[in-house]
Amino acid sequence: LELRERFGGVRPYDDNEFVENGDQLTISFNATIDGQPFEGSVAEGQLYFVGHNSIKQFDDNILGMQPGDSRTFEVLIPETFDIIGGKVALFNVVLHMGTKKTPANLDDDFARQCGEPSVDSLRDKLKKIAELRQKQKKLMDIRQQLSLKLLNDNQFKCPEFLVNLEAQNVAMQNSIDFNSLTNEEKQAFLE
Repeated sequence: LELRERFGGVRPYDDNEFVENGDQLTISFNATIDGQPFEGSVAEGQLYFVGHNSIKQFDDNILGMQPGDSRTFEVLIPETFDIIGGKVALFNVVLHMGTKKTPANLDDDFARQCGEPSVDSLRDKLKKIAELRQKQKKLMDIRQQLSLKLLNDNQFKCPEFLVNLEAQNVAMQNSIDFNSLTNEEKQAFLE
C-alpha cells in the first residue's frame, strides 16, 4: 500500500469526510501567547500536512474537523522552540479544504511506473525483496544473540586503545576537545 500511495494521487474531501492523519489541508489560523501574537502566529490559506508537524498537539486538535469548521484550542509549545518553547498558545483555526491520498490502481501502468513490465513481475520482485529482508533480519537477530551470549559467558579486558578511542569519540560528540581536558576530566570519559 505504501508504494501505491507514493505513486497515487489526491482527491478533495467528500461531503462527510473529516481530517485524519496523512491528509493535506488548506487552513488559516492565528495564535497568541498571553494575548500577544508571535512570529509565525498568523497564516492565511496555508498548505498543511496532518501528521508532519513538530507540534503534535496541534494535529490532535484539528483531527475530525470538516471544511468550513473553525476551532479554538490551547497547545503547549514544545521546549525545542526558541523563545516560545514551554509556553501555551491559543490557536484559532479555520479549515478551508482537505484532500486525501488515493493509492494508485494495482495494474500494469502502476507496475511500469515502478520499473516493472507487469503487475505479476512487480509482485514477484516485491516478494523477493520481502523474503530477503526477512532473512537479513533473522541473521541480524542471530548475530545479536550470539554477541550477547559471548559477552555474558566470557570475561575479557577491552584493549586500552579502544577505550581511549571511544572516550575521544564521546567527547567529540559532545563538542569537547578531549586533548584539552585535565587527567581527572579524561578519566570521567574513560569510565
